[in-house]
Amino acid sequence: MNNIIDVINEINNIFDTEFSGRGFLTGSYHDAVSFFTTGACWYYAYLLKQVFPEGKIIISDDEHHAIFELDGSYYDVTGIRKPFAGNYFVDDEVRGSPAYDHSDHGNVMQMIEYMIAKLEENSLVQKTEEKKFVK
Repeated sequence: MNNIIDVINEINNIFDTEFSGRGFLTGSYHDAVSFFTTGACWYYAYLLKQVFPEGKIIISDDEHHAIFELDGSYYDVTGIRKPFAGNYFVDDEVRGSPAYDHSDHGNVMQMIEYMIAKLEENSLVQKTEEKKFVK
């Protein structure tokens, strides 16, 4: 089984290689870290949730940020991070929050589907009929 840091590094590599420098979505030239820390953090946590369905999307009331919790550790696009110090909630329904709605939601969701396919192609994720899981 690959660990979550390997998956995070590969997701960031896919974004930086295939989307960065092309004005993806916003007309600016984000890399993975700048894109997923400026209003798209929930989408990164959602992507990790698709790969690691046993994890949880955690949304902070105070920091206006979404992170991913897996086995008692916390992650975002930068890798391992500290848990939130203030109030937060678990996004059990994987519904997101209006605070994290991106103006181009459909395109971001298509990008996530593409990234999952690339992870499968790179043998970091194996697809089953029911769900995706890390090898």
